[in-house]
Amino acid sequence: MNRRRALIVTGAVLASLTAACTSGGGNHTATPAAATSASGAPKLAIDTTATGMKVGLVVSSSGPGADVRDLASGAYVAAFRLNGAKSGTDHVQLVVKDDNGTPEGATAAINELHDAGVVGVVYGSTGEQTLAAAATAAGAGLPVVFPYADDSRVTAQGATSFLGAPTVDQVAKQFAEHITKANLGTVALLRQSGAYGDEGKAALAAAGVNVALDQPFAAGDALAATAKAVAAAKPGAVIVWAEAAPAVAAADALSTAGVEATLLFADRAAVPAFGKLVAGALTPPVSDGVLSVGSWAGPDTPTKAVDAFFLARDAVVADGATTADLSSADFRSHDAVLALVAAATASSSPAGVTDAMRDLSPDIAGAAGVPLDFHNAAAVADKDVALLSYSTADDGSGRYLPKTSGGHWLAVTGTYELPDALKGLDNPYGG
Repeated sequence: MNRRRALIVTGAVLASLTAACTSGGGNHTATPAAATSASGAPKLAIDTTATGMKVGLVVSSSGPGADVRDLASGAYVAAFRLNGAKSGTDHVQLVVKDDNGTPEGATAAINELHDAGVVGVVYGSTGEQTLAAAATAAGAGLPVVFPYADDSRVTAQGATSFLGAPTVDQVAKQFAEHITKANLGTVALLRQSGAYGDEGKAALAAAGVNVALDQPFAAGDALAATAKAVAAAKPGAVIVWAEAAPAVAAADALSTAGVEATLLFADRAAVPAFGKLVAGALTPPVSDGVLSVGSWAGPDTPTKAVDAFFLARDAVVADGATTADLSSADFRSHDAVLALVAAATASSSPAGVTDAMRDLSPDIAGAAGVPLDFHNAAAVADKDVALLSYSTADDGSGRYLPKTSGGHWLAVTGTYELPDALKGLDNPYGG
């Protein structure tokens, strides 16, 4: 028996996902509104009246939040573009802090950024420390955008915090819809012990997912017995609700136990770290096709705003404007910086930036990802949340992580609502 079979998306489901997610090609004739030059070419620089403005960026060098640290380097691309797409100017300056993955570090980082006079903070991390960050920021009246946090408890800490990623509830709803549409039947849940796993279990129940077998586990646990219990239950789907590293460990144990079910990974697994781990643990042809959830816009989205983001990313590297690794830079941290600067520019006082955030149009100049509606503390709309399929295919564009580092996550066509500007395209996202 092939010990890797648990990662195969079975039957017609695999066929439909393969058709939906094949990369490249397509009729890219529509030209949605985006940042462009007079010639119609992507415009790298973003016009702003900001001068001497500081924006905070918090990342985690350790802990669960370290999984998204490289994604958060999109903030450097935004600063570069706001500074006229050239180095040596500081109309917008990033002030970077490391929270070390702890609540104490989060509190210190927010306090230091407030003292430094930032107009707002992009919190490029996940994990329990985000709660401390949100509470501290609320006390200081400092707006914070969390482009990767999915925990609704974050915004409950105070009115100055906004989520720029799909929430746990939205992830659960997407899984529920897929389980029903694909007729996957019995569901088993492997969840990481603690608040994250508990919240996932509750959200799945609220979304109507009937979990027949619930198996909590801690990172580092031996999972052979747990995986055998799942195999005995013969589920049609297994939801692995865990951070990236323990999620891959769980998947490997399931494969060893001979589980032949569709695997659905919670959103915190849809990070570059997953690919790097999977490259060493699972064979690429089998790991292709596993599913997660996230925002639908990605490297293949055919808009000039997306083209401009990647051209700017490459320009930052060529210019030597930062020593940060931008190979995994993504839209979410980039767009969070643009939102904070737009709000700070519109506000007549530092204290009014949070209110100005709520008045922003979702169509933020230069933004490359899904629209963010800051009228809501959770700024990503349900229609922009997609099922994601993991792929190691590389189209050679330089927009995906190289195969040596693993793969990437592509939105599955039909699992999100395509914007009007992109309707009619053969290939709105990768296939």
